[in-house]
Amino acid sequence: MTKSHPLPFEDSFRFIEINVRIRSDSQDLLRFFKGSYARFHTNIPRTEHDFRVIMKPKDSPYRIAIYSPHHQYKVFKTTQGFVFNEKNIDSGAEEMVMFNGGQLYPISLTETLSLLDNSEGDPKPFFSFVQIALLRSLAILMPQHYLLHGAAVSWHNKVLIFAGASGRGKSSLSLALVKHGFKFLSDDVSCVNLSNLMIEPFPRCLNLRQHGLPLLQNLFKAEKINLTQGAIDIETIFPNSIGKTCPLRYLFLLKGFQKKPEIKPIPKRQSLWQTLPLSHTPVSHPAKALLRLAPLFNQIQCYNILVGELDATVALIQQFLEEKQYESSQRNA
Repeated sequence: MTKSHPLPFEDSFRFIEINVRIRSDSQDLLRFFKGSYARFHTNIPRTEHDFRVIMKPKDSPYRIAIYSPHHQYKVFKTTQGFVFNEKNIDSGAEEMVMFNGGQLYPISLTETLSLLDNSEGDPKPFFSFVQIALLRSLAILMPQHYLLHGAAVSWHNKVLIFAGASGRGKSSLSLALVKHGFKFLSDDVSCVNLSNLMIEPFPRCLNLRQHGLPLLQNLFKAEKINLTQGAIDIETIFPNSIGKTCPLRYLFLLKGFQKKPEIKPIPKRQSLWQTLPLSHTPVSHPAKALLRLAPLFNQIQCYNILVGELDATVALIQQFLEEKQYESSQRNA
């Protein structure tokens, strides 16, 4: 493979407890990872695990080929989205899944091929799929940790997770909360330590997108902070804002937007099922994922949240926390 697909670019990262070397034929991909995961970057020349990414496989219908320690991924670009072909190296089993708005849906190979779009396009939109494959591999390499697609912030040493698909406002909401005194743990990947049920910081750089910039620029107008599209370290905006490991207390499932923000309690069992598609655990092990997450849900409260104007949403969350703190003090009186 190395002769037909030379991989001239590489870099190393440490994710929690795992050292990973990423090798690729795309220098832009390595720049993207070094920018997005600057706080995870390391200069260790040799690492425990290799992660190889070929952005332009020769003589292949696939758009990207990814080789991780446990899985191989091939990525199609189709007229209706993007498709993973995931192969478990140990068992040889393959599974086709379509990634659409943060959800993973099993689909057949025949259906996938009928939707195949052979256009090359700009490689940058495909970098997100490399991230997904990497996180899915990390979820296997770190059995004592569980990675959830959600923003995490802490308030008085209690963690709030806002879980939801891409485009639901995780980065914007987490940044707005940090502006109002919350501590930042992550804007995209919530890292659960299953051995002690604590949430650990996973401070990837904020990935600010063009469609969300006007809201954020208006939010920070008074501070005269100039936000631009791309990866920005949270402490570039708010020094000393990254929080420490804390217990999870509240899980909010992001359900969309409306004029007036709203928070509604939901049963833990319902929340657990809705959380599963937002997990980075491979979809071939849903029952295992449920069993691993169940103890965490025994000790938290779960809610649906509809996001409104950012300041109003932050005010609602602050009011919610004050009410919960008052209820707790009344019970302990």
